[in-house]
Amino acid sequence: KAHPNLVSQFAADVADLPGSIKSTAQSLVSTAQQAIATNNADLLSTNAVTTESMDVSLYCGQNQ
Repeated sequence: KAHPNLVSQFAADVADLPGSIKSTAQSLVSTAQQAIATNNADLLSTNAVTTESMDVSLYCGQNQ
């Protein structure tokens, strides 16, 4: 619960992403919001989240 403002900020930025990464980023936002709402950090430690976060990081690293 330490970073809900960062999740909200990232959620607002998702709308500006190209379609190739937007759905992946939206999935991360949804999972993070659910983890915060349910106080369940285990939701963030799945293979899907790991893959999605790596994809978003790769996109951001290439497009800074």
